[in-house]
Amino acid sequence: MSDETDIRLWSTLIGWAVMIFGGGAAYGHIKHKTDAHQKAIDNCKMEDLMTEDKCREFHGTHQEATDVTLTNIQRTLDDIRQDRKDSETRLGAMAGRIEVIFDRWERQNG
Repeated sequence: MSDETDIRLWSTLIGWAVMIFGGGAAYGHIKHKTDAHQKAIDNCKMEDLMTEDKCREFHGTHQEATDVTLTNIQRTLDDIRQDRKDSETRLGAMAGRIEVIFDRWERQNG
């Protein structure tokens, strides 16, 4: 029993040590990346990145993309409306045929 307890104790201690050092290494790696990104952001000059002309160009491009998306949505809605009208027309024709068939059946089997 004592040997079993010693093995469990050592495996628990080793497991904790691996978790602590592994977690510390992972935290250090993420912290290093975060610090590097923050340093790049701090050194960044927004006026160099986004000038007024670039902003206008970006807005124009974004507006064109939005217009295309809205046009596609409108086209899809129009197609859905047309499909609905076609379906209603077909359903009306089918209902008329069913009434004729039922009327004939009633006359024959009365």
